[in-house]
Amino acid sequence: MITKYKRFTRALSVVLSLLLVFLCFAPVVSAVELSKSDQNKINSYKEEQSALNEKISVAKSKLADLKKDISKQQEYVDELNEQIFNYQDKINNLDDQISVLEGEEAVYQSAVDKLDAEIKKEEDDISHNELQQIDLQQEIEDVNVELQERLCSIYVNGATSELELLFNANDFSSYLTMLELSSSMAKHDNELVESLNNNIKEIDKLTESHKKMIADLEVKKQEQQKQIDLLEVKKSEIVEARNDLKSSQTEVISLQTEARTLLNNLDAQSDTYKSVMSKYERQIDAFDKKIDAIIAAASKPSDSSGTGSNFKPKDGFIWPLQYSDVYISSGFGYRRDPGSGTYKLHGGTDTCCYSGTAGKAVSAAADGTVIIATWHSSYGYYVGIDHGNGFVTIYAHNSSLNTSVGQKVKQGQTIAYAGETGYAFGAHCHFEIRVNGTKVDATQYVRPGQ
Repeated sequence: MITKYKRFTRALSVVLSLLLVFLCFAPVVSAVELSKSDQNKINSYKEEQSALNEKISVAKSKLADLKKDISKQQEYVDELNEQIFNYQDKINNLDDQISVLEGEEAVYQSAVDKLDAEIKKEEDDISHNELQQIDLQQEIEDVNVELQERLCSIYVNGATSELELLFNANDFSSYLTMLELSSSMAKHDNELVESLNNNIKEIDKLTESHKKMIADLEVKKQEQQKQIDLLEVKKSEIVEARNDLKSSQTEVISLQTEARTLLNNLDAQSDTYKSVMSKYERQIDAFDKKIDAIIAAASKPSDSSGTGSNFKPKDGFIWPLQYSDVYISSGFGYRRDPGSGTYKLHGGTDTCCYSGTAGKAVSAAADGTVIIATWHSSYGYYVGIDHGNGFVTIYAHNSSLNTSVGQKVKQGQTIAYAGETGYAFGAHCHFEIRVNGTKVDATQYVRPGQ
């Protein structure tokens, strides 16, 4: 019986090997499919980006020609700013594209994690099945040994009939005792055989179950690998988009520096100067609306995503530049714009340090949740934090950021480093407090040094 079972086990191994070979060529469960809407968005962004790249390329050639001709300096400045706006459109496109790509990445990561959990459970079940088979195999071998010993005993001693028991008995009482003992032994032998048969049937079931689990596990592993491959592609696309974004931001900063230098040399009354400033004004107005939309979507008057809906100004803000030599370089209110010269509302409070502002740590004014952390040609690198109960703070013109959207930050935590990126004339921290979407004077709630 043992030899027969070992032969069966070897045959099973061959069957399982063939099954695994077959599975390599079998169709795998289809991978998670992304929504057509997301795919259409990506295709649309790529088409738009291709058109913008062409536009930027043409503008570069035009700029190169204009730069050679000193008499066309005003036209050159105008074209420089057009190129800045081209890059900003591309940056906006890349920002939106990255947002969709990260959503897709999350879908694939979720699928990989789910399959990982399923594979672990499948492997645990297989291990449990194998242990059950080992235990049953041991029981079968133990029963075989006991039955062999019984057969040996019967062979040596010979079979005993009831008549023989009667002749060998000293009296009728001992005959009944011997007969009962013989009957008990026969019953025990039958039970052993029945137990052996049941165990063999059970191990057959476990073997079939084992084959199915092995097959399911292989399918899941192949499906997971497909999801991992797709996830890596998506990660690669995000890295590529981020690198393009960073490169575009660097290019804009360079163009802005050159444009500001040339603008300072132009007559403030010239048509070119006025045209450029008019474009800046329109862009800043459009940008303000975009920030309003982001805040409206991410923050509500009763929102509790930051310190909670119970947050009040009295709970305390701190000044974003935590240095002893900090001062306000340009306060909240109407002023003559340093670039355009027009009289308009300055919606934030510009703050600097006497010892130099560039590279200084910018701190979160209060606990909250980051709802904006990106770049724009107007605000440069900027951060927006929702503190709950309608309070949002914004920190602009940074040289770099130290946080990301969705991150919970604590009061005093470094969220950026001060600089002069975007529409800025010198390193400073542009600090805004908005209450239910309206810009307010930050010094109503906190002052430098606090």
